[in-house]
Amino acid sequence: MPFSAAVELREPGSAASCRVTAQVTLSLAPYPLALRSAFGTSHSSSSERHNALLSVQLCDLFDGYAEDSGFCGVGEAGMPPRKTGCYELDYPTLRQHMSEWAEALREAAKAPVAEGATQQQKYDPFAVLPAPYYAAIRADLAEGTSAHGLEWCLLAAFRSLDEHLASRPKRPSDAAFLCVAEAALMDVWGKLRKQQLCQMIGTKFDATAAVAAADAPAAVAAAPAIPSLPPHSQPRSFYTLGMDRLETMLSNLDFGLRYTPLIKIKCDADVARTKEVLEAVLRVVAERAPQHGRVSLDANAAWPTPDVAFQFLAMLQSLLSSLPPACRSMIAMVEQPFPLFRACPSYVDAAGYKEQRRMQVVNGSFVPLAEEVLQGWAKVAQAFGEAGLPIYADESICTSADMLALRPILQGVNIKLEKAGGYRAALQLLHDAQSLGVRTWLGSMVGSSLCSSQVAHLLPVAVPDCWGDLDGSLLTSQASDRFEGGMQWTQDGTGAIHMPTLQKDKSGPWGTACTLKKQYQTDEE
Repeated sequence: MPFSAAVELREPGSAASCRVTAQVTLSLAPYPLALRSAFGTSHSSSSERHNALLSVQLCDLFDGYAEDSGFCGVGEAGMPPRKTGCYELDYPTLRQHMSEWAEALREAAKAPVAEGATQQQKYDPFAVLPAPYYAAIRADLAEGTSAHGLEWCLLAAFRSLDEHLASRPKRPSDAAFLCVAEAALMDVWGKLRKQQLCQMIGTKFDATAAVAAADAPAAVAAAPAIPSLPPHSQPRSFYTLGMDRLETMLSNLDFGLRYTPLIKIKCDADVARTKEVLEAVLRVVAERAPQHGRVSLDANAAWPTPDVAFQFLAMLQSLLSSLPPACRSMIAMVEQPFPLFRACPSYVDAAGYKEQRRMQVVNGSFVPLAEEVLQGWAKVAQAFGEAGLPIYADESICTSADMLALRPILQGVNIKLEKAGGYRAALQLLHDAQSLGVRTWLGSMVGSSLCSSQVAHLLPVAVPDCWGDLDGSLLTSQASDRFEGGMQWTQDGTGAIHMPTLQKDKSGPWGTACTLKKQYQTDEE
């Protein structure tokens, strides 16, 4: 069931008797997506995704009526099958979040605002981040200037969102909700400022792009060298092969190689089956993309013990040694081989766990992680790293606390907006990872081109050492994708991606750089 709520606001600094001057409309609707092919992992398989679209519309009011449709930002909520500890959002839960946010915004609108309030007194949603990020916006806020007359309205929505979430106990679904809410807010903010999201963050898509994050270059340079993932000057992305019959996987591989020579393979704990698939995929990639081809392996927390991991290591080393020398560094990394370990989340009942720094999800519940288990996986990480097969954590990494708690068992982390809690949290996690010398990877949920584009704007921040799998739009059918534009594949044989070039007349595309296809547009958009 769709959700919509309109909230009328009075601009700060106006007289107490001033009429309402703007309106924020929050809307939510289901976004079903058909997949090109069934997408299988070690824990689930599906032929469709039940995502959601959240929109934030801002408009001026004159005598109580909107003069025009104003500006609308859209965010997509990627909602994979639920998995305790990392993926905990479904549509009914998201709808409840939206209802609560709308009520928080209504309550905030009732509060009196002092005359003469400045932009800085109103809110700086980026105050928690290192200085280089969103520098231009923060400078405007500090000076009390505004790029658009509706910017105060957007700040009010941001503030109500943050203060609402901070005012109550945390829930497992908070991060995914904050992710999609931020995506819509930043999309509309980009349209107000006539900038793409990467520009707002402080970078752009070109060969020299880099945001001057504090001591990030030194931290990245100090990270262990990984021959299979050489530094690159342009953001690049992998394409994912879901688990299926080998024939189907090879057919999907043929499709994916049209866009990128970088291929991620989903696997489970079956060593023999994985060897069969990996050997076939490596053979094709080596033939069609001998220079740029790379393959990664994603177990989605399926390897139950270090012993199983060492069986995989022996298989991988044997397989690679049988390849021509030029192909022996084609495996880029191994992702989330270990079970779902986390730092103890704040929403977990801490009774009896006050001294427990690390937890493990067992049968859908958090239990303390034994030190000997962690040490066993630390030996796995060391052995894989020495073999040139770095281990990246995905499901286990939602926050910087997770990364710190699990540092002994990983060389890299896969950062996703839905797990981290939006752009601000993801940027903080990127910054913290760089400071620790931890490699970074950016991932996206299965979704439309909008979902992929939302996270693609972060890739230039982490170049030259960050890679990603922003292939959601290649996994879904074009017929069910309501958006166009946004992230584009260069199709130059390297897996590089870019954003649409801004028009000389500054007509866009702004924000996420995605637009609704004509058949889905309405007068309100």
